[in-house]
Amino acid sequence: MKKLAMEESLKTATQSTLVKKPAERGPFDSTVLAELEKCFAAKLQELEAALASGKPDSEARAAAVLGAQTALEAAEARQSAASAGLMAQKELQKEAAAQVKADKAACAAHKPEYKKATELRDAKHLVCPNHLIQITDRSKQQQNNQQITTNYDLEHV
Repeated sequence: MKKLAMEESLKTATQSTLVKKPAERGPFDSTVLAELEKCFAAKLQELEAALASGKPDSEARAAAVLGAQTALEAAEARQSAASAGLMAQKELQKEAAAQVKADKAACAAHKPEYKKATELRDAKHLVCPNHLIQITDRSKQQQNNQQITTNYDLEHV
């Protein structure tokens, strides 16, 4: 009742009228109730007008919320896809790191053999230091390697 626009005298009369049972109310009470009903109708119209005037803004806000929801869902889908891609790349990185580790171990295991082959090559180079031999035929290359080895063995015996 405090928010209704009505005269002070009507407020006071309304309180005493509403306390009475309907059978006990007189013509003055009926007039007070009629005025109260007019105040309620005016307040109702005021609220309906406020709702009607706010409807376009409300619809615009609802559309903005819908647009934001759609954008959120799209962003969440992109984030989910990016997360899955990241996990796949991390798995590939683990596999690649394991392969690098295995390759390094294989390389380390091959070092003694490589060292022997390098020493043999260098020793053969000493046997023929002034000759540059390029052999393309495989059998000739093997024959030449055998001859160089034999020459080296004979010189160091």
